[in-house]
Amino acid sequence: MNSDQVVDKILSEAKENASQISAQADGELAKIEKSFNENLNDYQAKSKTLADDAAADKSERMLATARMKAAKETLTAKISVIDEVFAKSIEKIKSLDDSGYKDFILSLLGKLDLAGDETIVAANGETRVDSSLVENFNSSSGKALTLSTETCQGQAGFILTRGKVSINCTIEVLTQQARDAIEGEICRELFT
Repeated sequence: MNSDQVVDKILSEAKENASQISAQADGELAKIEKSFNENLNDYQAKSKTLADDAAADKSERMLATARMKAAKETLTAKISVIDEVFAKSIEKIKSLDDSGYKDFILSLLGKLDLAGDETIVAANGETRVDSSLVENFNSSSGKALTLSTETCQGQAGFILTRGKVSINCTIEVLTQQARDAIEGEICRELFT
């Protein structure tokens, strides 16, 4: 074999090896591209799922926030209605005519567990809890209540004292006690 033949054979074998290496590289490149595309598709699917979940979660949080805000506004409105009802009840009691108001106070005194020697301290500006009311109560009950010359804070009503013990019968306190006792029932009636 001459040198040209040897060179041709080497070149031929080199071309054949290069073709095999190129085919092998093409096969490996195809595998890498296929794996890359599969991973890319998986990544895109997972990213879409995560984005959808995040959007749904954000939407749920926004709805929950809106529901809480609406519930808070509704509760505020309901409390306002209840406040108004009790404020009107105070005004209704205060606006009773003298006879009706005195009957209310006498009825209240009659329901209290009295020893009989308590002192009545009328609310500031209270003109209807007076000596004639106390005398009327004492004569009908056999008690010996006295009317103090001092006054107490309140729009109407009185505080009953005996020694260091006081029973607050001002309209504000009586209304608050009534509210505490029946507010749940009123809420059920008004708002269900």
